[in-house]
Amino acid sequence: MILAKDTFLWMVYSRSNLKKLVLVESPAKAKTIQSYLGPEYNVIATGGHIMDLPKLELGVNIQDEFKIQKQIIPMATKRIPLLVKEINSCSSIYVATDPDREGEAIAFDLRSLANSKNQAKWFRTGFQEITKSAVQAKIENPDTFNTDLAISQETRRVLDRLFGYLISPVLWKKIQSGLSAGRVQSVLLRWICEREEEILKFKPETYFEINAIHSLVSSFNSKFNSENEDDSQPNVKIRNKNKSKTKEEIIDNSNKLNFYYIFEKDNKNFPEQLFSKWKIVKPLESLQWDVEEVFIVKDIRVEESQEYPKPAFQTSTLQEFCANRFHFPPKKTMKIAQTLFEGIDIGNGKREGLITYPRTDSYRLSQKSIKQGQDFIEAQYGKEYVGSYKSSKQNKIQDAHEAIRPSQIHLTPDDLRPFLSPDEWKVYDAIYRRFLSSLASARKGKKIKTILSGLNSLWERNDFQETFDGYKRIEAVRESKAQSIQFKPGQKVPISEFSIDVKDTQPPPAYTYASLIKKMEKTRVGRPSTYSQSIETLDERKYIFWEKRACFPTALGKKVNHFLVSSFGDFVLDDFTKNLEEDLDQIQLGYKNKVQVLQHFYNELRKRLDGIPKGKLLQEAKKSCPICQTGNVQTKRDRKGKTILYCSRFPDCDYGEYQ
Repeated sequence: MILAKDTFLWMVYSRSNLKKLVLVESPAKAKTIQSYLGPEYNVIATGGHIMDLPKLELGVNIQDEFKIQKQIIPMATKRIPLLVKEINSCSSIYVATDPDREGEAIAFDLRSLANSKNQAKWFRTGFQEITKSAVQAKIENPDTFNTDLAISQETRRVLDRLFGYLISPVLWKKIQSGLSAGRVQSVLLRWICEREEEILKFKPETYFEINAIHSLVSSFNSKFNSENEDDSQPNVKIRNKNKSKTKEEIIDNSNKLNFYYIFEKDNKNFPEQLFSKWKIVKPLESLQWDVEEVFIVKDIRVEESQEYPKPAFQTSTLQEFCANRFHFPPKKTMKIAQTLFEGIDIGNGKREGLITYPRTDSYRLSQKSIKQGQDFIEAQYGKEYVGSYKSSKQNKIQDAHEAIRPSQIHLTPDDLRPFLSPDEWKVYDAIYRRFLSSLASARKGKKIKTILSGLNSLWERNDFQETFDGYKRIEAVRESKAQSIQFKPGQKVPISEFSIDVKDTQPPPAYTYASLIKKMEKTRVGRPSTYSQSIETLDERKYIFWEKRACFPTALGKKVNHFLVSSFGDFVLDDFTKNLEEDLDQIQLGYKNKVQVLQHFYNELRKRLDGIPKGKLLQEAKKSCPICQTGNVQTKRDRKGKTILYCSRFPDCDYGEYQ
């Protein structure tokens, strides 16, 4: 075996007189695939992209149907001679780059390296999963090169280049040099800035929480909200009473019963009948209760309920899950997922790809994988735990790819723990459990609504009584289980102690990695493979900063957003970006023409560029930063309405004080 390396760890395996060549991107993938194929195959890692648009110029001929001027990227120059030599010496070449738009573009670039005398037969193949059977099957039955797919990717690249290279120079003139604008990242920046405005403008409203103690059974909470009888309001934040308590106290709290006050339609204020019973010192700072009150159970309504499992992961939901559960940024999640896809040494000299292709916006599963998963569930948990797979219908172009699932169901997380790093194990365990639980039966139970009367008003309690755990057993997520207490109509519920808390509704939460990804997936802004990159670009450009995993715009980010929104309007709106994604889908399917899409985009962009007034649009503050003397003092309001002075170079300069 001859081993050649450059900065991209380019590798060549088994270079004897072989005539069948397989081209993949990474050394890890090459090593795994080489172990599956016979000695007549030579598997090479190309290192990814070898060609791209030039960095220092537009590289797009607008007047000549937007033809592009690709160049070999500098870091690929050492790889090219070796690649050319291998390509021109083989009779059969299988290009096995990733099965998506970007992978197809790389495949076309690789084929362009062959000289005119090369008689090699070129085949396009891509692996949904890297297992021995899957690899051998795809090599024996390869695909053809997809021209429409490559054109769709080229169109995306030109759209991004026009947006960035035509708008960024305007930012340099209007704000400061070195700034950039991106088709997707500009929409994200608008979201983040708008959310901060919502937070700063938010006016809290008072609501009440009453805690009561049942004098006969066990302690319980009863609370009512003076803002709205619907307790699911997004702006209402209830304090976690269990936080920082002992284990014994938490167990006791699990037996508490919650009764919610039912407001009359036209009366959302604190009910006067309660004032007559309680000795309250306004503004409701203290409460004394010196009589016993009895609630009467008026009605009990029972409804059978089934809770179905979530579908297997797609890229966005995997990133969202890992961000929430493990606090992983999207880039880390995808790096781990790619490693699991390309292959891991699982002992005895064996390498296996553990999951299917991790860049997908599909929830679809193959019938074969569904059958294997259901058989596994029946063997491990029993036939009653086997369900049918339910996924929402989608109209997405990448539905050709499956959802993310384990490639071999018999390789359980426990079996693989010795061979995976702790973080790799977490991601694999999450993918494995989500896949299995998605094939399991529903959780069953009864929804019980209890309505009581007391203090001349109605109170309500909602319970769920589980009769069958279903998919929850596989999911293995711990849930607090409140004591199930049976009520009967007419039953008396004595109350002897009350306390009251006066609280304010909270502003909408700032965006996190997880919530940004969730919104990108919902609005179809960007692609699964670009989610992480778009967020990180905002961070690198100092347009945003992070505080306790929450995202906020910097002063620079606000200026850039203000300019983009005021000058380019709908170019940074959700629907505009979503429609462009749909145009790319239509090009991929052969229904739309690349030149027409680009021409329409360019014409609209040109109108807005020509309409921008000359001169500085945004003036810097005159007062210099007292710390660094370089930046300028900016102002903003915190969540309580106070004015903060800070440096425009934040976070490089940490100057900040209240005015």
